[in-house]
Amino acid sequence: MYFTRKSFTLIELLVVIAIIGILGSLLLPSLSNARKKALLASCKSQIKQLNYALYNYTDDNDQYFVPQRKHSSSLIIWDDQLFDYLSVSLTDSQKDGVKLTRTNYPQFTKKNPFKCPADDIVRNGDRNPRSYVYNTANTSGRFAFSGLGTTWGESIKMSSLGKSSEVLTFMQNDDHAEKSLGANGDSHMGTQWATTLEPENTHELYTRYNTGFADGSVRLLHEANVYNALLHEPN
Repeated sequence: MYFTRKSFTLIELLVVIAIIGILGSLLLPSLSNARKKALLASCKSQIKQLNYALYNYTDDNDQYFVPQRKHSSSLIIWDDQLFDYLSVSLTDSQKDGVKLTRTNYPQFTKKNPFKCPADDIVRNGDRNPRSYVYNTANTSGRFAFSGLGTTWGESIKMSSLGKSSEVLTFMQNDDHAEKSLGANGDSHMGTQWATTLEPENTHELYTRYNTGFADGSVRLLHEANVYNALLHEPN
């Protein structure tokens, strides 16, 4: 007895390909959304690590927050000073903002504690990216040095905060190529800039921003609430 092997007809193959295409079109958006959520969660984790580093800094500095800039003749700013609390050992000379380039420090292109995993903006001038800004200005004092006629290296104590769950520490703000690791410009967020924010495009949130707070929490903050989150009221 002889058996003949039945082969697929062209129509049957086209039907199978069409079904695969339909299934793919249904699954791809779900996979894309899952990836976006994973990157957003990773970004929140990065901000939590920065908050931990900030708290460890305050423990070593009589409960004072890290200043935005160390002193007038130094390019060592807040991110440079938090390196010590993020398992990155650098000398003060190495922390100089001009030197933290991709050429000199290629390791930061792959593992950078100040870079959001979804931040793919290439920085100008061979610079390593920084995705987050630091709270520097408020009405009844200053979270850190704001550059508005205060003493270099000024900051406030944690005890000066009112409701810590409402005071912003770090916020994702990586909207252009000048926001670079160790660079003084575009490193901080003050009330004078809170009403002119660029849309949040990295995570496609547009009017909301991944934000860390002084109580250690990290959550999305709407642009309309950024100004108030930069303020603190004494206890």
